[in-house]
Amino acid sequence: MGSLHIPAIGLTAKIVRGTDSAALAKGVGHFTDTSIWNGNVCLATYNRGTNSYFGKIYTLNIGDSITLTTKEGTRTYSVTSVEKVSEDEIAASKN
Repeated sequence: MGSLHIPAIGLTAKIVRGTDSAALAKGVGHFTDTSIWNGNVCLATYNRGTNSYFGKIYTLNIGDSITLTTKEGTRTYSVTSVEKVSEDEIAASKN
């Protein structure tokens, strides 16, 4: 589907369709109910263990760049905040 590049943490990874364990074994997963280009792009991966592409994401700083490349083109984003989300917040957002 594309690739994700975050220089500050040395990340270059391919983006694959889906977020199940088979997809995450191949790369950064794309939530299929979100766009890969327009609006919010939602991606998932492990933050520890094998294929822990986001293992160092907490070390990003405001202003660090994130580049998304797809067949539509390339977009570069800047980090605007870095926050830790608790498990309670995740559970509450599902209700």
